[in-house]
Amino acid sequence: MNAIMAGTVRRDLSLSRGGRFNRPSDWQSFERLTRDLYQRLLGDHDTDLHGRSGQAQGGVDVFGSDHRTGQVVGVQCKGRDDPAGQAAGHLSEGELRAEVAKAATFHPPIDKYVILTTGANDAALQAIAREITAIHAREGRFSVEVHAWDWIESHLAEHVDLAVGYGLIAVCQPSAAPRRASPIAVAIGARLAHAIDLMNVDRHEDDFFTVQRLASRVGYDSWHRLEEILDGVADVGETELRHVAASLGIHFDWLFEGKATPFLPDLDTHTANVEEIYDAIMLARPDRLVFVRRRDEEHGHYDIAIALKHDDARWEVLPECFPGSDRVGGGGARALFDLCRLVRRLEARWAMDLDLLITGIHLAGDDFQQLIEGEIYPGAVLRRLYNDPWWQDFGGLRTDLVKGDEPPAVTLRNAIAVVRHQLAGARDSAKRSKYWADALEWGRFRLRPPPDGKHELDD
Repeated sequence: MNAIMAGTVRRDLSLSRGGRFNRPSDWQSFERLTRDLYQRLLGDHDTDLHGRSGQAQGGVDVFGSDHRTGQVVGVQCKGRDDPAGQAAGHLSEGELRAEVAKAATFHPPIDKYVILTTGANDAALQAIAREITAIHAREGRFSVEVHAWDWIESHLAEHVDLAVGYGLIAVCQPSAAPRRASPIAVAIGARLAHAIDLMNVDRHEDDFFTVQRLASRVGYDSWHRLEEILDGVADVGETELRHVAASLGIHFDWLFEGKATPFLPDLDTHTANVEEIYDAIMLARPDRLVFVRRRDEEHGHYDIAIALKHDDARWEVLPECFPGSDRVGGGGARALFDLCRLVRRLEARWAMDLDLLITGIHLAGDDFQQLIEGEIYPGAVLRRLYNDPWWQDFGGLRTDLVKGDEPPAVTLRNAIAVVRHQLAGARDSAKRSKYWADALEWGRFRLRPPPDGKHELDD
């Protein structure tokens, strides 16, 4: 059972005092239970089974990464035949050392190796695991832990839904007390509700993002799970919330802890390299790309941002902003030149791949600021399919097509003049530097000036 979907099972069961869990009925169930439990313990939604029965597994049945430490963790499941978990069901020292030797061949190398057994605790075996760990530490190798069924039971008590889903409940009774909403869960639910409200700004009621519609997007079998999270009564973990946030384009730190803003761009992906930005866009394969230019006549700001529409609900604003006028220094002039390279490369790709729609827009200063700071849902201001061709005029260096004497038009023509000046310098540098020659080729600029009276166009 997927950990994300765990909330769809009954959650009105609680262990009675002295209650115990049955052991899994077969080997495959034990492996799947281990996978689902470790998805939660590691906070890693990608934790999964390694290989399948009959394949060489390098001593590892389940592997994943601990989101807190970054360690790669491998887990080996050792079911015992003795149903009572007595002495006959103990893991032997020879088995332990043999499994550790196999784990040394696992690729990529692991940082922690855990053996889970359905047998009883064995202090001597745990002492051997500590000795191996000490030796491995001196050699820069993985640590070793051995956990028996009582350790597994202690964690199942914290994740009763897994025990229910795998049929491991031995003694259970209906909970007499109603579920209580914790203050933290209530705050998370309120933030999620606020994000959904922002997503529905200026949308027609027939096109609202409803709980049912969004629950399906997240991947829930039932909309009731998302409703529980909104109401603050869900026993929801960090891994599940990360999945919800990623599915809806919501900033996780804001949803989980109230930090930053609802739709803040992912600052971890910040890069000023336009070739890396282009590669990231191509990897994301968005449905639509929007060049957004700020129009703030009062202060003269004309910054440029790039927004991506991934699907019907999920938008992303790239964290890198470019200058959008001639009011720049040397670094800003180079940034304008690089932006022109990026526009040209994307427009050329658009001509080959009609699945990528590119449009442009001017936004008022307040809306632009809220957009790049993640305070508003990008789709609320960018949803309309309208193209302001300023970005095409800029990419083509066509000052003749930029009409009018309003500040946005004047500063755009002047910005084009800055790029032309940078282009002239780049041509001179290209004669001496392969770097500049490659930069010009990537941007599809001509290496020689066009004939007099002609415009600077793509080859």
